[in-house]
Amino acid sequence: MPPVNAPKWDLTLEQQCIIEQAKVVVMDQHSGEPLFLQPEESLPKDKRDILSNIEWVQSTLAGVEQYLNRLPHGNHARSKGKLPQFTLTRTGGFQGQTMGQFVFGYVTMLERKLLEARGFQSNGEYAREEMLRFRSARTVTVGILGLGDIGQGVGKMLRAAGYKVLGFKRRVTPEMVLDCADRVTPDLDEVLSQSDYLVNVLP
Repeated sequence: MPPVNAPKWDLTLEQQCIIEQAKVVVMDQHSGEPLFLQPEESLPKDKRDILSNIEWVQSTLAGVEQYLNRLPHGNHARSKGKLPQFTLTRTGGFQGQTMGQFVFGYVTMLERKLLEARGFQSNGEYAREEMLRFRSARTVTVGILGLGDIGQGVGKMLRAAGYKVLGFKRRVTPEMVLDCADRVTPDLDEVLSQSDYLVNVLP
């Protein structure tokens, strides 16, 4: 029996035909992983073979761990012939900029008291003295755990805005220090103790 929150599959004949013939699908892993790896629990009985022609699944996220974690491991691992027969790829190349914009916006919103400013504005209160009291960006340290594509993108954007960036990475290379962080260290305790904000983008 499909779970209560399983998607409904009220398909027209044309829609079903398109899905049955599809070879490539772009799908969020939270939705795709149960459909491909546990169809008996996630699809109606008459639809369990509807995705059997798929050869390539493109994830909308940077990672594909949910697919991999769902596969049985150890003594319960499937034989090669029973593994899913499709290529699985992740999304890359733009997540660093997107996440960088989000982190920059969030940190700046808090540091420049934009929520408070919005509240004052709603009440018709302007020129509040407390809105002029804020920290300079160079005195605010943002620690980034993980300096892969996403972590580097976040670091570059924060540094461009004037924030101090402290990166955590197991293996440190000199070019990383110049590019995406003021300093990179393999010492996690140092990053945790010195950061005003912490961004966790570890795998």
